[in-house]
Amino acid sequence: MGIRTDHGAFYSTSSVFTNSLNGSNYSSGGNVEHGLSVMAMTIGPDGGRRSLDSLEPSAVLGNNNRFVAGSKFFNYQQFGALREGGSVSLFSASYFGLLVATAQSSIVYAALRFCMRPTLMHSLMLERSESSVVIECLLSIPTTLSFFLGLLSDVVPIAGYRRKSYMITGTLLSFVMCMGLMILSATSCVESSSESKRSYHIVHYMVLIIGATSGTMLSKIATDARVIELSQREPLTARGKLQINYLLFRTGIEWIGLWLTAALVRYDNEYRSYALQIDPFWAYATLALLSLVPVPFVLRNCSERKARVDVGTIHGEVLEEVGVPMISSASSTPTARVGAFFRMCQQRAMWQLVVFLCILLATTRFQFDSANAVLVIMAKLNPNTALVTNALKYVSTLISMIMWKVFWTNSSWRWCVSLGVAVTIVPETIRAIMMIYVPSVRGQAFYDALGCIPGFTDGIITIFSLIPATEIAENGSEGATQGMLLSFRSTIAVAMRTLSSDWMSDIAPVSISSGTSLLLLLLLISFVVHGLAFFSVLLLPRQKLDAQQMRVYGGYSKFACIAIWIIYIVFFVYAMAVNFKAMADMAG
Repeated sequence: MGIRTDHGAFYSTSSVFTNSLNGSNYSSGGNVEHGLSVMAMTIGPDGGRRSLDSLEPSAVLGNNNRFVAGSKFFNYQQFGALREGGSVSLFSASYFGLLVATAQSSIVYAALRFCMRPTLMHSLMLERSESSVVIECLLSIPTTLSFFLGLLSDVVPIAGYRRKSYMITGTLLSFVMCMGLMILSATSCVESSSESKRSYHIVHYMVLIIGATSGTMLSKIATDARVIELSQREPLTARGKLQINYLLFRTGIEWIGLWLTAALVRYDNEYRSYALQIDPFWAYATLALLSLVPVPFVLRNCSERKARVDVGTIHGEVLEEVGVPMISSASSTPTARVGAFFRMCQQRAMWQLVVFLCILLATTRFQFDSANAVLVIMAKLNPNTALVTNALKYVSTLISMIMWKVFWTNSSWRWCVSLGVAVTIVPETIRAIMMIYVPSVRGQAFYDALGCIPGFTDGIITIFSLIPATEIAENGSEGATQGMLLSFRSTIAVAMRTLSSDWMSDIAPVSISSGTSLLLLLLLISFVVHGLAFFSVLLLPRQKLDAQQMRVYGGYSKFACIAIWIIYIVFFVYAMAVNFKAMADMAG
């Protein structure tokens, strides 16, 4: 009772998930991890039938005279997986360290972004008001560099590990920078220093804060890449559940950080800025201590296959991960891996996903800041209550992720994104019309109640910045793939913030005395631009199978690859220029 290997069937290392690195371990015949694709059909791309025996290491090594029977003949759990090894749980002892590293990077980032950075001016006793745009831009520097951090983790393993080593490196970098902030806050005598000297300290603080944020970002890229690797081991129908659990956990930790901010920060009317209710020394000391917590857990409870680096050789090696025999594709040179990634960017699935994210973010982030400022004046917002509102907005983000996990894991991606866009446009339109023409509803309760709903869209965007990457990321390029998507998100966000706050305010100035017609017109124009995001869904694959089919049979385009990298370089240079200008303005 068996089937000969020459009869062929579903899984084959030479069927669909052949990699773009010709002549290396990425090419057909050596990449079992990406050979387990649900797109490996009974009829392969070359017209011949493939063998179920290709699941066996001996088949990979060239033994074509085997018979397979029993449980080896067909494995329902393995069917549809993109990587061998079987499903795992993030809450198991073998991967608990991944969650601890996620918690550390999330809480430290949230504290620096929402708590420490907005209160920096007050801590230095400087009477300067900063816009949220300036605050956000300076903290986006590490995010714009995500691609380079991800690529680094792919091509340069530390002590043989590509993920856990960078989790530890990121946490240690955060620890060193938070220690520097702690020492700086303890040694700086703010009361007796002149204003010029205190202004000079801003540069020191910002360099250390950006360094600490870079540590959290390095850890985040490593955890994202590891989650993609583990999710590729899930069968088709369940794939995505591990990722959504990861996103729920990360978002939940950031939500806790927002509530801590609401409890520890108050608005000071005298200095016209937010003030921290505790000594910054203790805040930075706590963050430094938290940065050390993940190290032992990542070392002991974060299982990862050790990378074997054999420069100039191409062969496979049998290793074990959590007791499961694995076929590890031999590592190639860093130059070859970088070349493989850029060839992967020529694939239609890859560049189309990037363009989708760019259009979605550019349209949904567009606004006239001058018009929104008028609505804020109408609502008479309390700055302290606004901190609570920011935390409540994350509730709708968490709801969108929970609904995706429960109902939409195997639903149409295009339908989910379209729903997310609609959930932003409809409440915003209702709020604008009601605030302008119904004076009785002008207040913080109504303004914030409808303003929290677009958090649902933020959750959808976060989901589709990670989920599709699982279907298209090639073995060994998970960090660069996810890092590139995060870099595009950050650079587009910085560009749209400055466009809305500076350029649009100059092009279309409006005040509360300008009348309701101009105000409504500007708001409706921004909502129409938001509606253009519906066209971006046409670039998104319909679902997992469609993403794989597009990746395998969608073809290559050097022109599209060059175009997206030109876009990235232009926006990256612009974002960095804006960031450094903001820092220079602060120091001045």
